[in-house]
Amino acid sequence: MAIKLLEERDIDLGKHKARQLTTTMIHQADLILAMEQSHISHILSGVPVARGKVHAIGKWTGRDIPDPYRKSEEYFRQVLQLIEEDIDAWLKRII
Repeated sequence: MAIKLLEERDIDLGKHKARQLTTTMIHQADLILAMEQSHISHILSGVPVARGKVHAIGKWTGRDIPDPYRKSEEYFRQVLQLIEEDIDAWLKRII
């Protein structure tokens, strides 16, 4: 579903492959955006030095992004809208 919705926006995820976040990835990253506060807590419990670079996507709007897994297409669309709004809020602050 995510691939379909992003293709509608001319974003190709055809070669994207999900993978687990590793300690190496965390150390290499300048910014890590997580969907939910529980994700942030999980990352920080395993790699405390990530504090300061791990933030909620919805930090500037004050919301978590719900996981649309196994939900309807309409739910995916709603979640994608939230992500787009929250990423726009980030871009205003980092560009």
